[in-house]
Amino acid sequence: MDRGPVVVDVASVATGADDVATAADDVASVALRDVEFCVLDLETTGGSSEFEAITEIGAVKYRGGEEIGRFATLVNPLRAIPPFITVLTGITDTMVAGAPTIDETLGPLLEFIGDSVLVAHNARFDVGFVNAALVRAGRERLSNRVLDTVGLARRLVGADVDNCKLATLAASLGLAHQPSHRAINDVLATGDLLHHLIERAAGFGVFDLDDFAAMAKIGRHPQAAKLKLTVDLPRLFVCRRARRCALCRQSDEYSRASAKLFWHGRHAAQDRFAVEVDGRRALCCDARFVDCRSA
Repeated sequence: MDRGPVVVDVASVATGADDVATAADDVASVALRDVEFCVLDLETTGGSSEFEAITEIGAVKYRGGEEIGRFATLVNPLRAIPPFITVLTGITDTMVAGAPTIDETLGPLLEFIGDSVLVAHNARFDVGFVNAALVRAGRERLSNRVLDTVGLARRLVGADVDNCKLATLAASLGLAHQPSHRAINDVLATGDLLHHLIERAAGFGVFDLDDFAAMAKIGRHPQAAKLKLTVDLPRLFVCRRARRCALCRQSDEYSRASAKLFWHGRHAAQDRFAVEVDGRRALCCDARFVDCRSA
């Protein structure tokens, strides 16, 4: 039986490549909008990377909030898939019978990941399985920087949700993609979560990779509790782009140029801002009008 090929669908990533660090040690101070993230998710035959095997790999690369590449493949685990795993994931022995083995998949996967910053929800699980497979194949472990969206979610949205399971976060935060225990669907949900967390972090004035990564551990800092005192304080700087936003144009606040500006992420390769006037927020953009609705 012919083996199904590993699907690697990589969009052109040449534009702006010189602005992105190409080694894990070089990305520490890179602005988040310039970081190349690779969101990773696996399906497996069980929970132990020592004794179980990978059945599916999904990965999506993002830069500036835009998808720039996608990798997806089933993997033949060379063993029977337990019935409860099939019930959970929908992946059957028949589905993986013609798929490449993990040894055949590692090369294309590593090429796809490159020097990007790895992102996963419960990264110890996904990265642990990949590293275990690499060691068994006589290869070096991954050396990429890793971000775990579980820790970041606890810090940034933990007070707004019942728990930090991916399904709960996706539903509670209204993410565009919902997880389904299939690798690529879970990757897309994790990608949505990553960008939501980046927007939340911007409210704390966090715009670079080092500070963003540190937020997962900041709760352990003895002074972390004082951050609660800053919740109602104005952030960042005076809005000089208010003329682009209908909300600011219609407000007396605009005449005093005192509308507050919050970075809101990237849209169509442009910085997207949220402007607050009289306690109301709307979105605007320094280059063109994007949206103007209460947030």
